[in-house]
Amino acid sequence: MADLMNWEIERRDDPPLIWIRVRGAFDVGQASNVFGAIAEIKGSNAFIPILIDDREADLSDLQSVDLLALGDLFMKSQVIFAYSKVAVLMNPGRDLDMATRFQSITENKFVSFSIFSSEEKALEWLEG
Repeated sequence: MADLMNWEIERRDDPPLIWIRVRGAFDVGQASNVFGAIAEIKGSNAFIPILIDDREADLSDLQSVDLLALGDLFMKSQVIFAYSKVAVLMNPGRDLDMATRFQSITENKFVSFSIFSSEEKALEWLEG
């Protein structure tokens, strides 16, 4: 059995960004807690980039219905992500495919959202 989902969140100054590391079995129900933690650390800095590192998350039990629920939560939480660039780091393969499907569900004009398998490319994109 996979470990339960947990996360670390930190605000970095160089480059300025919020970095979230997600580990363990991904739980859509826990995502609202992660989003709340992002909102708290983001504060009034509407434009600070956000990097969500899901490379250590176990997405093996994630189903299409979970993606839809997560997409719905993300859309309801737009105020947290509005005007920020959001990069999501994923492992290649099935995880990256799932993230791409999630991105197609959540595309909107208020959040610049992209998925990467390379930390270097994600950071370049966030800084650009």
